[in-house]
Amino acid sequence: MDSGDHVNERITTPDVIGPAPVLNLQPMHQHAPLSGVTLHGAERVLPTFNAGTDLSASVSSAYGAMEQATSNFMSNLQAAASRSHSLSTEGSDLNSLVTKIANSTSYTDKFLRSVGEDFAQRYSHSGISGDQFAAALSASIGGNIRLASLSGQIQNQFKVGDQTANELAADILSKWGEDNSFQTGLERSLVTDAQQSTRDVAAFGLQSQELSTLQRSATDALSASETYNETVAMQQRFGAQATFGAAETGLRIASDPGLFERLTQTLDRYGLIGDTQRLAAEWRAIGLISDRDQAYAAAGVSLLTGFSPTHYRSLDAEEASKAKIAGYQLLGDTWQTLAPGNDLNYSRNTHIREAAPAFGEVQSQVEQVNLYDPRGDTAGIEDRVLSRIRQEHGRVASGEASVNSAYHDSQTTLRHESDQARRDIRSKRADHFREQITRSANDSSPAEFAYDYVGGALYSIGQSLSAVSTGVTNLEGVRNDFKETYERALRDGKNPAEAGIEALENLPEISADRFKAGIDRWVDERVAEVADRLTPAQQDYYRASLYETFAGLPWSELSGPGWMANQISQLLSLGTDTGHPTLSEAEQQLLEESGDMGPNIAKLLRQTATQYRPDLIDLIGNYNRANEPAQGATDNPLTGDSYPVFTKTKPTPADLIPIFQEMESRYRLPSGLLERMASVESSFNPLATSPKGAVGVMQLMPATAERFGVTDRTDPRQSIEGGAKYVRWLLDHFQGDLVRTVAAYNAGEGAVEQYNGIPPFPETQDYVRRVLGDQLASKRS
Repeated sequence: MDSGDHVNERITTPDVIGPAPVLNLQPMHQHAPLSGVTLHGAERVLPTFNAGTDLSASVSSAYGAMEQATSNFMSNLQAAASRSHSLSTEGSDLNSLVTKIANSTSYTDKFLRSVGEDFAQRYSHSGISGDQFAAALSASIGGNIRLASLSGQIQNQFKVGDQTANELAADILSKWGEDNSFQTGLERSLVTDAQQSTRDVAAFGLQSQELSTLQRSATDALSASETYNETVAMQQRFGAQATFGAAETGLRIASDPGLFERLTQTLDRYGLIGDTQRLAAEWRAIGLISDRDQAYAAAGVSLLTGFSPTHYRSLDAEEASKAKIAGYQLLGDTWQTLAPGNDLNYSRNTHIREAAPAFGEVQSQVEQVNLYDPRGDTAGIEDRVLSRIRQEHGRVASGEASVNSAYHDSQTTLRHESDQARRDIRSKRADHFREQITRSANDSSPAEFAYDYVGGALYSIGQSLSAVSTGVTNLEGVRNDFKETYERALRDGKNPAEAGIEALENLPEISADRFKAGIDRWVDERVAEVADRLTPAQQDYYRASLYETFAGLPWSELSGPGWMANQISQLLSLGTDTGHPTLSEAEQQLLEESGDMGPNIAKLLRQTATQYRPDLIDLIGNYNRANEPAQGATDNPLTGDSYPVFTKTKPTPADLIPIFQEMESRYRLPSGLLERMASVESSFNPLATSPKGAVGVMQLMPATAERFGVTDRTDPRQSIEGGAKYVRWLLDHFQGDLVRTVAAYNAGEGAVEQYNGIPPFPETQDYVRRVLGDQLASKRS
């Protein structure tokens, strides 16, 4: 079989026999002489060994691997030779190199001399000997020497003309870059030298140590070359389009003891018997192939050729390549495909031409038989086919519409139920933590009171003063002065608060500002610890409380002879160069943000500032996460975008609710967003008109309405769908940025791009806050 022939063994398979009444088999199975007993449709599940296509890809892969391995070997050889002192690629004495190569017994030098003899015969007119050509080859190692340089050496040292030297240099350099047989021979000779422990390769100045280093890359290059040659030979054996079925191949191997034994040995060589048994058992379990040996053989060939993945044994790239070649060799022998070079006789079928009937003879015989002409039956078949296609198209379109409608209804239901469930859970969590905060702020037990206002205060005083003293390590001696007095007071039996006061009272006057710097840093650290759980207003109030009652001790209430406490009290007084709101300002902001929960949250923050109560911070943080829609958002199960579920700010008209839900689902928008925007835009009034000319529920401008196909801006459905299309477009345009999308709906995408965020327009900034809420707008803008 020549390359390009198409082989498909199934063309000789007789018609399939339904075996249930004939062979008393299961009715879901079929029997055919070439495939045996298989499940109906098994040929569509079992592999088909596309030998021609697969081997063509393998040839390309093997060639690339060979080129890479050869390139690595040549690079390593050139590097090793360049390190030797016996060879320089740019100025070596070729005549002295001739003598060394001629006297060498290494296999590599012998190989180069044989190549040199071939050059000497081809260029006998030059008078250059084989040893001289071998020296020129070694001097041009790797083909990296310049043509002019090599030509000059040949001309000067071998006394030939300029034209001859150029011709010889070009031919020698082509050996290194284009002659695969030369490269393979060089690799094999170097491997032999390394295995025979040759002491010196004169051509490249290589000693035994360098040979050992080169052996690995040379062996890899030889292996890659052999794999490539074997793959090419196998491709020539199968042609371009040969295909074989797994069931047919398995039956044929199972019926031949010699092939079956050979398959088993090959599988054992690559450790694939366990995988073969597993795959065969799977095929038999689902009824694809009934016979045990047939299933085993089919699975084995499928694993060897790479059509089925392994499970227990992983093959590396080299093993997989060799296993594939072995598998295709077995497949070729199974189907008795011709191997290249095996008694090919291109003239053995020439008699067919002579035996063929003369031109026109067959036509004459056919016309005499008077066969029936079926062409009349096909009249009008094109119209009948097109009519049937239109009928089927209508049925498919109707079914597609039904599927889309059902899918849309299920999406809407799922979205509505998911949104409602999240709102219920968030509401219950908020109620729970609201109750916990209220109880913690107003219902302290005697034990809690003792901890909070006695033990907690004393503990916090000692810890905080120690922290501040640590924080001023580099403040020019303040730490040492404070530490010595503080530790001496503790040894005298004073508690941490008394020891801290005494240490402060005895600090020099210049230390007050430096001590204040340590306090500032300590307060910043305390606020940073809780920033992930508190809102900005809560952080400001907590910071002001820390300054007001630093370390649990109100400095303004201290009495004593020292001046230091009074100085610290002045430095820590509210509004003293902190860059943050005062306590009263922070309290007002907190009450505005938290409403009726503000006083209770303020109590807990003040209590945390004066005692060591991290549990109260956690409680406030849990309340914030449960009560704030923007922070309580989760990934939308339908869109995959991380957006909040927006709650209503005012009741939505009942007739508009399903329209909003439909459009949000259709255009994959955050739940409740369109209702919030419509509430702010028009209060759901379909006749609302702005001074700038925006009309309808979603307040569409004429250009926007035309852009998104809205013909009647006062029609609620058209207006909502037009607004939904615009919001979807903006979300895609701003890569999912919700804040910029909402801002652009009000001010236009051009203004948002110009200011790289929310434009500085009071109307737009107010619009974004009303739609998204203060915190989401501030966090993402």
